[in-house]
Amino acid sequence: MKTKIVILFFLCMETAAFGQKITKANLPDSYDFTWRYTQQITNKQGDMLIHYFFKENQPNFGSKIEITKGKDLVSNMFTIMDYRLNVSLVLMDMMGSKMGQIIKLPSSDNSSQDIEDYKIEEIGEKEILGYQCKGIKYENEDYKIIMYYAIDPPVSFNQLYQSNTQNIPEGINMRLFEGLENSLVLEMEFINKKKKKFNSKIIGIALEKEPLSINISDYKFMGF
Repeated sequence: MKTKIVILFFLCMETAAFGQKITKANLPDSYDFTWRYTQQITNKQGDMLIHYFFKENQPNFGSKIEITKGKDLVSNMFTIMDYRLNVSLVLMDMMGSKMGQIIKLPSSDNSSQDIEDYKIEEIGEKEILGYQCKGIKYENEDYKIIMYYAIDPPVSFNQLYQSNTQNIPEGINMRLFEGLENSLVLEMEFINKKKKKFNSKIIGIALEKEPLSINISDYKFMGF
């Protein structure tokens, strides 16, 4: 798994060679966050934690994937999504050095995708992490999605997903979330009726105040 993460990192660096050039000089001195939201993702491959870092009324967010193999932490990569500059920053500790890469965000538009064949059903409410959450189920012949979302969280779904869909499980249509931009999904079960190996469940396990500041001057950015 560690090898795959490092390979992904260098593939991302190659991608940065295309599009408008954004350099370290364009970046702010630091990225500051006040909240940490942790999701546990369970699928056929096992469990994984993703820590998201937010600040109120700020569109940018940070994320760190925590994958453990035995007792060893495999991933030490931190990603910042900067929607003001339309880039992501990949930050890593590599052999004792702090290295970074700036990647231009791809444009994504799935507005043409069809969602009319989904049956939509409200399924009641329940409390998750101290927040009252509304439940909703989407279902068609291929997929069933069960989701609970908080309606008054300090940080929102809109901050997490914005117009970029790379954080959405494959097979989920972003148009299903229209109208929920100011909420936060705290539990989601994705069921692929034809390929069970793609089934997954996402559960929010922590939403806590946790100040974090990333100083850009600490990192050496590689350019191509």
